[in-house]
Amino acid sequence: MKRTLSFFIMCLGCMLIMCAFAPSEALAHPEDNISNISNIYDKKISTYWKFRNGDSFETEIPQGKRYMLLRFRLSGFSARVTTFDSNGEKLTERNHSGDKPAYCLTMPERAKKVHIEFLCQNALCRADFYAEPTHEWKDAPQSTDILLISTHQDDEEIFMGGLMPLFIDSGKTVTVAYTAGKNRVRMDEALEGLWRVGVRHYPDFLGFRDLYEKPSVLEQKWGGKEYILGRFVELIRRRRPQIVVTHDFNGEYGHGAHRFTASLVDEAVLAAADPSRYPESAEQYGAWSVKKLYIHLYGKNQIRLNYAKPLAAFENKNAAEVAMHGYLAHVSQRKNQDKRFRLAISGEKWDNSLFGLRYSTVGYNNKGFFSGIDENYDSSLTAESITWSVELPPRPGRDKPGTSETPTVTPAATPTVTPAATPAVTPIATPTATITATPTATPTAALSAAAPTETAEEAPSPTPEVSGTAKQDDGGTESDGRVVLYAVAAMLLAAAGAIALLVRKPHKKSKKKSRKK
Repeated sequence: MKRTLSFFIMCLGCMLIMCAFAPSEALAHPEDNISNISNIYDKKISTYWKFRNGDSFETEIPQGKRYMLLRFRLSGFSARVTTFDSNGEKLTERNHSGDKPAYCLTMPERAKKVHIEFLCQNALCRADFYAEPTHEWKDAPQSTDILLISTHQDDEEIFMGGLMPLFIDSGKTVTVAYTAGKNRVRMDEALEGLWRVGVRHYPDFLGFRDLYEKPSVLEQKWGGKEYILGRFVELIRRRRPQIVVTHDFNGEYGHGAHRFTASLVDEAVLAAADPSRYPESAEQYGAWSVKKLYIHLYGKNQIRLNYAKPLAAFENKNAAEVAMHGYLAHVSQRKNQDKRFRLAISGEKWDNSLFGLRYSTVGYNNKGFFSGIDENYDSSLTAESITWSVELPPRPGRDKPGTSETPTVTPAATPTVTPAATPAVTPIATPTATITATPTATPTAALSAAAPTETAEEAPSPTPEVSGTAKQDDGGTESDGRVVLYAVAAMLLAAAGAIALLVRKPHKKSKKKSRKK
């Protein structure tokens, strides 16, 4: 009897575990769709309201706010937007569409209410109102002055951050590409960080898996050397940069993905100029010869940028201050970082302002980044020796409670506006609308203690404080229901094991007694 009971409990535990890992069922009731609409006002990118074609909602427009920023879970949307005045009279009705995960709507001055009817299927993560236009991303330019290739979303700020506002202030075009990861939380943080430092062209997300591995392992898991290199060559040919900047060959602190990115970029710069290499992208975009390749911390032909120079486009804040402001946007990563992982200041081993000229088609007279390319280059942007530093604010949730995350200096290429208080919302549900569960990716790599800046495939994000059946985005935590199932299953299995031991023990004793007799 006891054996039967223990077997039954073990089977029950296994069934619970299987249920925990099984895909979630679609929500059956339209009213659930209505309740989840509050997720778009909780200021969290990890929660969302999943809508279908025909779903709509209305909301009041706060006083003094004319711009509504919509942030979607996936890229691409289409909607009919109708605005009304204080008397309920229709002002405008217009269809909007976009191919990016963020879209800024401009409201008429007299508009007091906006009605949005979606003409597609997607999920809306956030809706915020601003007094100034924000995140109006431009498409990739025909050519760019500087292409900065970063492995992860936050590496561009930590190791090369000051470079972006420094050259944007001088009138140069800077674009950014990321090698690994396309987690929605980190993606949103990257977009916010880039906007703060003045980047206005939408970045490239190559989307390789975020793994802390050796380059040889990454080569295998990312699809093979030829495929990966071809992606980098295509990127360079499509962006057509004068200058390419990327990671230290040693991966700054030894990170395998940083090292792999640097070696790939080094090879891709030469391959992009050869039309016989990767002919498909050459036919589509043409071969392209990069004028210069700069490597962070490279030991030859070194140049140090002047991050202490006041920048007119950023209210006379210097490049280091602006870069720090951009870095603070990476909230999810700052929670898991040691304090040493901050914007690397002058003279430190990861010096943000120190680069070496690895390759050049215009000579190695390294008086400035654009020497040999632009004769009107501002030499004040470089300095043989400068001292600069910025104070790192406390990490959210890790340092002194009650401390502010706001840096001591707040640069502003474009004024940063705090959204108004949550407006009243009137959801209008389509009778047939349902919300389907979206599977989340399973992390495939463990973190290394030596690399606190990086995460596995899915980055941690704050647990949403919402009720009901709110979904978690990529990078979010597991639902409370699954956690409970795991706990119950573990307890039942432990109980089963204990019962099994109790059942077996008397039998062993009886055998011994019989042998003595």
